[in-house]
Amino acid sequence: MGDETTQFASRFTVAVDLLARIATDDGHAAARRKLGPGLDAAVADALDAVAAVHETGTEAVKRWSERRSRVLAQVAELRTALARGGVDAAVRRKARALVELVGEPGGAGPA
Repeated sequence: MGDETTQFASRFTVAVDLLARIATDDGHAAARRKLGPGLDAAVADALDAVAAVHETGTEAVKRWSERRSRVLAQVAELRTALARGGVDAAVRRKARALVELVGEPGGAGPA
């Protein structure tokens, strides 16, 4: 893998990890303590990273076009909810749903 691909993959992994963490009470509290008022911006950046991966085309992943559509729709919903109320309960629920679509950090993800 080239450096650019490694950075792309690393950014995606960090993004999914943050989204998974804010979906839990303990993880959300820890992220809020660590990032403070920057949490909303960090979540927005995480959504950009997830979208960047899913906006690309690939034939290497089974049912990619279907997965891609579902992930990008969930990202759009999350962006709207984040803009409306910051990292609130709705954003946290939608973050969990997005993580379920893309797979847990470090995992293989859904087939």
